[in-house]
Parts: sequence; C-alpha cells; structure tokens
Amino acid sequence: MKISFNYKKEVVYLLIVITFISIFAVRLWVSIQQPYFHNDESYFHLRQIKNIVDSGLPLYYDPLSYGGRTLFFLPGFHYILSVFILFFGNILGIKIAISLFNAILFLIIYILTNYLIKNPILAYLTAITSAILPLYIIKTMNEVTPFSIFLVLFFLMVYFFLKRSVNYFLFTLLITSLIHPLILLFTLSSVFYIILMFIEAKKIEHKDKELILFTLFFTTWIEFFFHSDIIYVHGWKAIWQNVPIELFNNYFSQIFIAASIDKLGIIAITLGFYGLYITLAKIKTRENFFMVALVISAGLLVWIRIIEGTTGLIILGLLLTIFFGIWLNWFFLFLQKTKISHYHNIFLAGFFILIILSSGIPTYLRSIEEQKKQLQPEDISALKWARELPSEAKILAPPEYGHIITYFANKSNIIDSNYILQKNIDEIYKDIKFVYRTSLYIDVVDTFAKYNADYILISQKILTESKREEWIPSSSNCFELIYNKTTQIYKRKCLRVRPYAV
Repeated sequence: MKISFNYKKEVVYLLIVITFISIFAVRLWVSIQQPYFHNDESYFHLRQIKNIVDSGLPLYYDPLSYGGRTLFFLPGFHYILSVFILFFGNILGIKIAISLFNAILFLIIYILTNYLIKNPILAYLTAITSAILPLYIIKTMNEVTPFSIFLVLFFLMVYFFLKRSVNYFLFTLLITSLIHPLILLFTLSSVFYIILMFIEAKKIEHKDKELILFTLFFTTWIEFFFHSDIIYVHGWKAIWQNVPIELFNNYFSQIFIAASIDKLGIIAITLGFYGLYITLAKIKTRENFFMVALVISAGLLVWIRIIEGTTGLIILGLLLTIFFGIWLNWFFLFLQKTKISHYHNIFLAGFFILIILSSGIPTYLRSIEEQKKQLQPEDISALKWARELPSEAKILAPPEYGHIITYFANKSNIIDSNYILQKNIDEIYKDIKFVYRTSLYIDVVDTFAKYNADYILISQKILTESKREEWIPSSSNCFELIYNKTTQIYKRKCLRVRPYAV
C-alpha cells in the first residue's frame, strides 16, 4: 500500500533541486567567510593536492614532517580535488569541491531512502534530516577531509548494491577504495548481511554472493597493497593508527549513543531506532537486512574503538536517519487505517518542524563551541612570519600545529597529527607536552637538543591547554623572544645543558 500526500512529482523534484542548491550555496558561503580551514589536517591535504597539481604525484616523502619521513595514505581524494584547483584556483576550488560533495550527499540519501520506501515526499524529509544532522554539519563544514567524499561514494555504493547495478557498483567500489580505508565497513556489513539472511532462512541471490565475495577479496587486497608497511611495523595495532597512548581515549573514545543523541538530533535518531526495530520485526526484506547490517557493523567498530568516535557517530547518525525514513513510512501507512487519516498533511508538517527544531538548535549551539576550537588568525600570522626563518629551522609545537607549521611557515615540525609509522611516538608526544608544562629551563633545553629544535611556538590556546598563564622557561637567558604578539615565537640560544643518560 502506498501513501498519497497529493503532491505532484514535479513539485517534489523542484523542492529537491532548490534544497540541493541551497545546501551547496550556504555551505560555500559559510566556508568563504572564514579565511582559514578549521583544523590542521586540512593543511596536510592541501599540501598533497598542491603537489599533485605541480608534479602529478602526491608527496609520499615529506621532508618537513617530523624533520623528514615517508608517508602512507590513499591518494584518490587528492587527485579528485586537484581537478577543482585546476578550474577554480587553489583555496576557492577546494571550498567549492567540499561544499558540492556535502550537497550531493543530500541527493544520495534521498535516492537511497526513496528506493527503500517508495515515497518521494517522505524520502525528501529524510534527506533534509540527514543534511542538518548537527554533528555532521559541525565536522564537515569548512574542513578538507576525504570523509566528505567517502560518505557520498559509500552510500552510493550501498544503493548500487541493493539495486544489483553491477557495473556501477564495481566502479564506485574502486574509487571508494582509493579514498578511505573505511571501505572495510562495507565488507564487514556484507558478512553481517549473510548472517542475518541465514538466521531468517532467506535465500541469498547468486549475484549478491558474487558481489560480496569480490568486495571481500578486492578491499582486503587493496588495503594490504597500500598499508602493508604499516601492518608490518605496527602489527594489529595499525588499526589504531599509532595514536599516542595519552591521546587514545580522546581519539578513539567509547561512544554511548544515549549520551550523544543530542549531537545527532534527538527526534530523528530516537525514531530511527524504532524504525530499526520495525525493520527487524516486520519488514524483513533483503534491502532492509543489508541496512541493518550496516548499522550493526558501524556500531561494532565504534564500540571496539576501531573507528574514531566522531566519524563513527556521523555514519551511525546518517544510517539511523534512513531508518527514520522507514519509520515515517510505517507511521503514515498506519495512519491511513485510522479515522484521522485526513490529517496526514498536518502530521507531515509537524514532523518537519520537529526535525528543524531538534537538529537546528543543537547545530547552532555546537557551532558556537566549535568557533573556540578553530585555528586562530594570530597563530597563522606568526607562522607566516616564520616563513622568513632559515630553511633548515625546526619549530616545536603540539601535534595539532604540525601541519599548520609545514603549510604556512614551510618549516620542519617535531610532531604532527599523522602518527603512522613514527617510532617512539609516545615518547615524542610526552616530551612535547612536557616542554610546555615544566618550569625548568634546563629540561626544556635538553628536549630542544634531543629533537634538534630551533624555535618554539607559544599561543594562548597552548597555554590554556597546558594550564599556564605564561611559558615560564622564557624568563631564562636560553631563549630569545623573536616574535611578540598575541602568539609568540622563541628562539633557542643555549646548547645542550647536560648529556643524556646512557
């Protein structure tokens, strides 16, 4: 049975086009208003993209990261964005690309949901809900991250698998595999899909078996091809990206959905769980079982801390939003059987208002919090000034400043947020934190000598996180203040004070 809202398809399609353009325009406008990207990782990707534009190849050996080392990453994202730079220029091209892919995700969620519930207006409401998911907006606005493109390709791949569009599925699988290692989420979901179908004694079509087997072997091979050195060095710990122990609990935090529900929109996520229950209890189709398998896989990977917390929450939030669409379809089908069925348009408007309020307000409040965490213009100005320092200079700063140092100052860092394949990462991280917290200049000079550092960056954010009002070792004669504004840069004058213990 289908639900009729007395809306012409042309009206729905017009709404979709207007919404798509609006999402793209708003995201691009907000991004352009801000001179810098929100996080340091963005500037790592910018350097890779610029290197592809200049030479045709990614920067697999970075002479500035940790003083010089080999990098390992999937290059597909950087090649795609390099095309936008060629047409639109450096920063503007990047911002157009990121805004465009985030807007395209709205379309993909609509197409996928409409395929599942066969109701354009409810699929449209579901897609709107996904587009204003609070945590998703906060973490993808004005950031250069392969995660934005991955989400588009991932849900597109799910759609092609459900439709059994083999050629399109294989093409999307190939591109996604070159962009983000989270492609393994699809592989794991295929396994849970087989288990669910077996439990329900449902037959798995031959074409599904072929696609699942190919996906399993292909994704395993391509991940091993690109990450074999990482696996060799770190072993099974490679799944945690060699993150320092002190950072591990924050980076791979254990997520409790009940405590995080406000980050995802309380109405949509709560009813999304109800839709998940309805799917398991009443709507036992092949397509719905695969969607359930995706939720199980994403939830499991977050729970055992294989997926970084925020990333996992966004994926779960988008999947549960689709189940919210399934719940909406079930609810309006039920409503048709009641004496108040003629009020279905009022109910539809009510859900729309509830979604805007439950997601819009958290998004606004969290955006205010995020403003405090963004890169500060004072820090960028200091690093642009540091570009004039000697080319062999090394600047000591916390890991979240590492990629900013290499991009704006074009100088070597001691540590950055790419921890993979870096030996003694726990020791390096502790030493850097110690430099900002200690009061003994002798220990600081020894740490500088240990890493051959020449300069240190002092910002208000660093002092606040170190629980200091000022950097106490600066009062010694071993450090010279060479840049003195809101953000400061000190130069080391003393050599090693005492020898290392043998």
